[in-house]
Amino acid sequence: MLLYTVKNKPEMADVEPELREQLVTVFGQHGIESMLLARGPGHALWTEDMIVSDVGMTEFSTRRVWTQAVVEHAVSTGIVSQDKYLTVSAKLVGFGYQTTTFNQSVITRAGVLSEWDADKWPFGKILEQFSNETISVPDILGLAAVTIMAMYKEALLVERRQATLIRILERLGSRKNGLLGVRLLLNVLPRVFGVNVLASSEASEIVGSWLAEASRRPLC
Repeated sequence: MLLYTVKNKPEMADVEPELREQLVTVFGQHGIESMLLARGPGHALWTEDMIVSDVGMTEFSTRRVWTQAVVEHAVSTGIVSQDKYLTVSAKLVGFGYQTTTFNQSVITRAGVLSEWDADKWPFGKILEQFSNETISVPDILGLAAVTIMAMYKEALLVERRQATLIRILERLGSRKNGLLGVRLLLNVLPRVFGVNVLASSEASEIVGSWLAEASRRPLC
């Protein structure tokens, strides 16, 4: 099979045989062929896999692009809409691609796609990021506050709002000093909701009740 590949893919013959066998074993035929094709002028290796990217750059001096970057470029050139970019980004986070960056617009898009149901994909997956310790406390609390506000604007079912808010609190509470972070969130909610006093009151009551219950939990 490897001999057939080398004969029918001349660029494969440029690779030292031992290295070629190692790369085919690890990345498969299509993986090494992608790296080799990406060597050409004006080409790039489109991959979400950092290992593939690093090997391609080290062994073949390839440049790398990834899905979110490609779609972002397509938006800038008018090929796809901003709405499509947000949808793609939300789904990439949902699939667990760690190289995907996200902001409040992406989270909101995930919420809309999932009808603000924390048990549905991709919203449920993106909410897991609220427990991600690599995101700073100010940043994650800001994202949480605006997510809650956006949810209250669009989610009509009281039960769904409450269940999703509790999921957000559980994620935040699982962080180091998470209860302190939730208390800070409770303090900023009235300012976030502004004149929407009813929504602010409902959300604050849920957060307060959750804090009271969580504070009584035994320390692990």
